[in-house]
Amino acid sequence: MHLLDGSRYYFNPHAIPLLLSVGLIALLGIKTVTSRRSKANLYFGAVCLGIVTWLFFTALGYLVRDDQTLAAFWFRLDWVGVSYISISVYAFAVHFLEKERSLAIKVGYILASSFTVLTLTVNPMMAGVRKFSWGYFPLYDYRWGLFFLTYFFGFMVAAFCEFIAAYRQTSDPAKRNQIKYIFSAFAVAYLGSIDFLPTFGIPVYPWGFSAIFMFVAITAYAILRHHLMDINIVIRKTLLYSVVSTGLASLYAGVVTLL
Repeated sequence: MHLLDGSRYYFNPHAIPLLLSVGLIALLGIKTVTSRRSKANLYFGAVCLGIVTWLFFTALGYLVRDDQTLAAFWFRLDWVGVSYISISVYAFAVHFLEKERSLAIKVGYILASSFTVLTLTVNPMMAGVRKFSWGYFPLYDYRWGLFFLTYFFGFMVAAFCEFIAAYRQTSDPAKRNQIKYIFSAFAVAYLGSIDFLPTFGIPVYPWGFSAIFMFVAITAYAILRHHLMDINIVIRKTLLYSVVSTGLASLYAGVVTLL
């Protein structure tokens, strides 16, 4: 398989918003990790890495012209990123809240690694790929796909519950404010679940990258605001730029879709 053969790809404008999101999320992840060496920040960096891997290889899948084998190859790699997102979100949540959940985190990463190995070898979870109006997209096998979705949403819900419990228990106004930011980010992130619909053959445009990007931007702001007060203005400008960029990219993709 000649992965770099230009004749097997074409310019697909639907890949542009994903690649823009990849760049911005990578910048926010690096800024957060380098701002303060804590486990919470490192796990947030892992979340960003998983998302960047997912969106980057999805964008490459969009650019494939008419080759299902090549598209499936890129989507197998994007699944590697997806496999580590939810457990990294959970690990970030418990360390940010200063809770001890080491066993759950270990089990989660073992499951993520198991799904990764399965995906890169026998790949039982992918039934194939289908070309929609925006390009190729992976299709889940219903039987194995349900196992993966149970794992994925299980840790996302667990992280959500950790934040709810912590908000009720803490009396520190600064911590409560941070939790409110991240709680809002989680609410936005769940909108990204729309991307799972096309994997079951439902032709709904995968706008999830916008919701996930907003999740990263809001969470990064919540982390950095209380630890790096001297760069508040920088972070606010970064967040504003990110929101505007995502909005413009989404509008651009929408216009292309309608045309």
